[in-house]
Amino acid sequence: MLNIFKYHFSGNKLAITCCLLSLASGGAEAANDSVDITITGRVLANTCTIDKSESKLNPILPPISDRDIKGVGVTGQEIPVTIALKDCGANVESVKVSATGTSGSSSNKSVFGNMNTDSNAATGVGLYFFKRDTGVDKFNTDGSNPESYTLTPSRNNTLSFRASYVGTADTVTAGEFRSVVTLSMTYQ
Repeated sequence: MLNIFKYHFSGNKLAITCCLLSLASGGAEAANDSVDITITGRVLANTCTIDKSESKLNPILPPISDRDIKGVGVTGQEIPVTIALKDCGANVESVKVSATGTSGSSSNKSVFGNMNTDSNAATGVGLYFFKRDTGVDKFNTDGSNPESYTLTPSRNNTLSFRASYVGTADTVTAGEFRSVVTLSMTYQ
C-alpha cells in the first residue's frame, strides 16, 4: 500500500490532502461458501374438505314481525345451517369449530350483530348461532367457546347448526337484516 500525504499552507490555514493508493499483487479471488437447508414437513390424513355445493352457506331467515322478537333475548324463526365435509382422511377423528363475527350486544357475547348499515336496516335485533341443530348452546362472537364434533374417518361428514333472530332491545325497528358468522375449523 502506498500512502501519499501533501501539505498545503495558505495563510493561517493548513490543508492536508490525503491520498491512499492500494497496490495488490496478483489476482483477487472472491470467497465461496455453500450451505444445505433441510426442510421438513408432515402430510396428514386427518382433515376434510368443505363441500360448498352441498353446504348451506347462505341461509335466509324467514321474515319475522318486529313484535315477535321485541325484548332482549326473545328469539324467533330458527333455520338449519349445515356444513358438508368431503374427502375426509383415514385418520380424521374430530374437528374443533369456533365462530367469530361482529357483536350485536355489549352485554351478551353470543349475539351476532346486524351488518346491514344502510337506512333501511332493522334495529334491536341480532342473531344467535347455535352449536348444534338441537339444544341451547350458542357460539360467542369472539371465538372464545369452540365446540368439538366427532367425525367418521374416510367418509363424508355433515356438521349441523342452526341460527335464529334474537331481540337485543325492548324496541325493534323493522328493516333488513344481515349477519356474518365466520367458522374456523381445526382438525384433531
